[in-house]
Amino acid sequence: MSSNCILDIRNLAYTYPSGEVIFKNLNLQINKGEFVILLGKNGSGKSTLVNLLLGLRHPLDGYVSVLGLSPYNNKRHELFKSLFLNSHDLTFDENSRVGYILDNYKILYPNYNSQREEELLIKFGLDRDKYVYELSTGMKARIQFIAAISSEVEFILMDEITAVLDRAARKLLGEELAKECKRGRSVLMATNIPEDTTFNSNRVVMIQDMELCDEAA
Repeated sequence: MSSNCILDIRNLAYTYPSGEVIFKNLNLQINKGEFVILLGKNGSGKSTLVNLLLGLRHPLDGYVSVLGLSPYNNKRHELFKSLFLNSHDLTFDENSRVGYILDNYKILYPNYNSQREEELLIKFGLDRDKYVYELSTGMKARIQFIAAISSEVEFILMDEITAVLDRAARKLLGEELAKECKRGRSVLMATNIPEDTTFNSNRVVMIQDMELCDEAA
């Protein structure tokens, strides 16, 4: 594996306990500084793949390395120091302020960039003093984006979180992620929205017939 390889998946196979085959021969490599968009329909296995990368599910067969570590051994906690997950399943305490949530992320990530946070709060139209219950679903999602980019981690995983954003916010997010990748960070964005493929990414791959293929293929 190259020293620049952030994510290395080879011949990955996964079957649900029900017996349904989700992946049978999945391969994907992402290098440092790459912005890769993973496009697939609902139910195609995008979130399952993210869970496999986090070690929350175990593959039937194949090899997975994230940031040079296996998500399945007792050292996987080291992985989360350099990885940030944006998920549509994540919710915040409705009575928390935006600033309180971001300050907690600051504790978790030692390289957290407060200046970058301040810039992004302005760009995404968020106020640290706002309570979560005062925000729309789309505005709540922006808290995650700001934390992910400000965290200065090596690898950002995004699991179908753009669906709650309007077009302008999705465009802004794509621009900011592309900037971060030019600085050497890496992004894998799972989405079911074809419009997201217009982001300035390095590659678009599709989950198709339980495998991955380049969009152009």
